[in-house]
Amino acid sequence: MYNELTWAKKRQIIIVVGLSFIFLLIVSVTLYNLLKKPATCFDNKRNQNETGIDCGGVCSAICKADSKSLVIDWVRLFKIREGEYSVIAQIDNPAANSVARDVPYTFSLRNKSGETVTTRSGKTFIPARKTFVVFEGTIETSASPDSVFFQFDQEPNWQKSSYIEPNLVISNKELINIDSLPRMNATVQNPNIIDVNNVTLSALIYDDDENVVQVSQTYIENIKAGQSANIAFTWPQPISLKSRICESPVDTALVIDRSGSMEYLGKNPQQPLTDVKNAAESFVGELSKYDQASVVSFANTASEPVDISLSKDLSKVKSTIDSISILTPVLQNTNIGDGLQKGLNELISQNAKSNSGKILVLLTDGVANLPFKKGNSKYPESYALAVAKNAKDQGIRIFTIGLGKDLHQDFLKQVASTPTDFYLAPTAKELTAIYREIGTKMCKRKPTALEIVISIPN
Repeated sequence: MYNELTWAKKRQIIIVVGLSFIFLLIVSVTLYNLLKKPATCFDNKRNQNETGIDCGGVCSAICKADSKSLVIDWVRLFKIREGEYSVIAQIDNPAANSVARDVPYTFSLRNKSGETVTTRSGKTFIPARKTFVVFEGTIETSASPDSVFFQFDQEPNWQKSSYIEPNLVISNKELINIDSLPRMNATVQNPNIIDVNNVTLSALIYDDDENVVQVSQTYIENIKAGQSANIAFTWPQPISLKSRICESPVDTALVIDRSGSMEYLGKNPQQPLTDVKNAAESFVGELSKYDQASVVSFANTASEPVDISLSKDLSKVKSTIDSISILTPVLQNTNIGDGLQKGLNELISQNAKSNSGKILVLLTDGVANLPFKKGNSKYPESYALAVAKNAKDQGIRIFTIGLGKDLHQDFLKQVASTPTDFYLAPTAKELTAIYREIGTKMCKRKPTALEIVISIPN
């Protein structure tokens, strides 16, 4: 009896213990499921199939080890007006599917000593696999900044993105009034079947050395599907191009008087010849890399061979001008006709480019008195006029510059292609401005490229 009761008691205990265990297991599982936090991309743990803590795998964030570095192509500083500047940085994101939003940045404007005089900060969207720009305008400072430094203030928070920026088409780009109040007009078209919102457009103007010489920005809130909008960028002051490029390249012959009278103001240095040479070198410095120039100096006769044949090596042309001097004996006459002829020969020689414009610029401070023809005192001028006519008949435009007072102005006006292509310089001080005006006449200044960069953050 005792043993049976003991067995029954044991069985009861076993059953109770088993049921208790099952109950505790159920309760534990239930509580675990209720209290357990699911793995996320924000739990500061490397779980799921993440390749880093809360990045990679199923997470939208891209791990730093998997991201590609941004490349800052260039940074530029532009003066808008006195005390007011704009800045721009061009940056390349090589990553195909990585974007970053609200990335903080800072532009630091520095003086010639490298000291920061003012800063401008902001935030930007970084698109995937695209070159983009960061622009800040109307930065006011009483200092005179000489350069600018750009940096991102923190590592971008890279996110995966399949976003494809809507395609917008830019057409009808035109830059007008470059020497007064520049304005760039263009048309932006939305060929997509959906509206496009929040469009930022940055205009970049390049010179022929591929330098950005000015920039501006505008914003379009909405462009309807299938429609277009006219846009404009403006600047309050003329745009200064480092170099000038023509509608077509130009071949130029500089014909320079080196007769004895070109040192009547001084012999060491020879004046006004020295000022003449400086002005001519300044003119050559304004030519573009697509142009050519030659130099012909003359006195009793023109130089033979010419001082330098047509060349695109403009540095060599300038050094040739600098080497011109008055030959001995000082009694050197003025053979304008021979100077014109040698200049003409250069412009129709094999050195000339068939697709280039042809310009001849004559500078003299005296009266033509050679070549001599017995019984005809007017022959030096009539010979020069005949050469000039021959040149003009071949499409060469002639500019003439008369220096000083001892001139036959009517003769020089006839040598020139038109009377307005004759310039009178009472002193050598006016020559640089005259050469600059000739450069403007002979070749319209224009940039080589107008670029509009589009940004449409998603």
